[in-house]
Amino acid sequence: MGDENKSKPLVLVPGCLTLADLRYLAAPDARLELAPESYRAVDKTSGLVREIVASGTRTYGVNTGVGTLSDRSIASEDVAELQRRLILSNAAGTGPLLPDRVVRWMLALKINVLATGVSGVRRELIDALVGLFNSGLVPGVPSKGSVGASGDLAPLAHMAATLIGEGELRRNGISEPAKAALDAAGIPLFQFAAKEGLAMA
Repeated sequence: MGDENKSKPLVLVPGCLTLADLRYLAAPDARLELAPESYRAVDKTSGLVREIVASGTRTYGVNTGVGTLSDRSIASEDVAELQRRLILSNAAGTGPLLPDRVVRWMLALKINVLATGVSGVRRELIDALVGLFNSGLVPGVPSKGSVGASGDLAPLAHMAATLIGEGELRRNGISEPAKAALDAAGIPLFQFAAKEGLAMA
């Protein structure tokens, strides 16, 4: 009975994670899936982001630079590259890697937040994060160093970078380059769209 329950994925309803859920999700063999109704809000707000890009309406971090470069417009064909560079420029941590269970919590919490549908990301990004979580691969996230007042930009950027084959991934405590690990697991490289790099880090 216990093994049967363990093999069942946790159905995540965004905004409703409990401590018991997080205890379960810390385990290497834990699995999760997103409640299907969650995609309605996700699709609605990602549609708004697509409209912004198509119309050229200047919107911070979507088709402009960020921080002191927020007055720089970004051409629609360069929007995806902007998001990629946001991730890579913030992946600036150092020190020992965080324990696997902590990184699994990071992944689960990021999925939980993005799936509320207020970040403007596509369902494809959430599905990619769920796929990574369920693969048993764990991003290598340094325990020290960050960017900005929130203190989480560098750790989240290291986590996000593995989706595009940068950094490293671990399985059973053994690290390897992210791209090689994704290839071995049959997971395709992800490409961030407008707003998604900003939402991830």
